[in-house]
Amino acid sequence: MSFLDRIRRRKSKDEVFQGKNEEGQVERQQQVSGRSESMREERSNEPVRCETCGTDFSSPQDFERHAKEDHPDIPAKPRRGRILMYSSMDDLVRTAIMSKNVIEFSYHGYHRIAEPHVFGIHNGRKQLLVYQTGGQSSSGKIPGWRRVNVDEITSARITAQTFVGQRPFPSGEHSNFDTIIAVVTYRDEIAE
Repeated sequence: MSFLDRIRRRKSKDEVFQGKNEEGQVERQQQVSGRSESMREERSNEPVRCETCGTDFSSPQDFERHAKEDHPDIPAKPRRGRILMYSSMDDLVRTAIMSKNVIEFSYHGYHRIAEPHVFGIHNGRKQLLVYQTGGQSSSGKIPGWRRVNVDEITSARITAQTFVGQRPFPSGEHSNFDTIIAVVTYRDEIAE
């Protein structure tokens, strides 16, 4: 459950009680999910970090505004129409692979646009095999296969652009993984 879901859930459980104070006047008291009002105010002012781009925000409201303005292409939950923020880079990568969405990210100082194909572990590091279709590269060869260390990816986002899935698969070093976490499903592998 995301941070914003927890806040919304807490607000929906808030109850208002009416009673009389010592002077006999009608007084309204609000019980906030077992927490005092001051604790609620403190909690709503906690800093929030966007896991997609790493930006820190002073309040959940600032964070929500940022999500809508700066990450409009991140898939939303259709029923609620809200932006889905990822709790980790792993979640973002898995989601992009499962939905066959192109990702944009920075890696070693270069902006890259790529199709994520395989997410796995190689020599103890989480790595992603992508087919880079745009952006920049130190080798200058675009399009082409790239293996990137997931912990070195910054400013990643899922775009609205999708891809079919099938590409000429690389041979040799680029395609070796010790453990596969997620892999794109190719059209011919889908059962009819």
